[in-house]
Amino acid sequence: MITCAIDLGKFNSVCCFFDPATRKHPFETIATKGSHIELLSSQLRSAGRKAKRQSKLAFTWDGAGG
Repeated sequence: MITCAIDLGKFNSVCCFFDPATRKHPFETIATKGSHIELLSSQLRSAGRKAKRQSKLAFTWDGAGG
């Protein structure tokens, strides 16, 4: 599971995405505007839903239940 940490600044914000499986932690700088933060939040929710669906499919496909 990838963790997202956000340091909100007055004009710019920095996001860090940490993947414990690979130990990689890329950083992204975005403008601190409602529209940019909302877009990031929307993308994170979408990725979370996709990951949840994939894990359910993998769990069901293994024959372990559903």
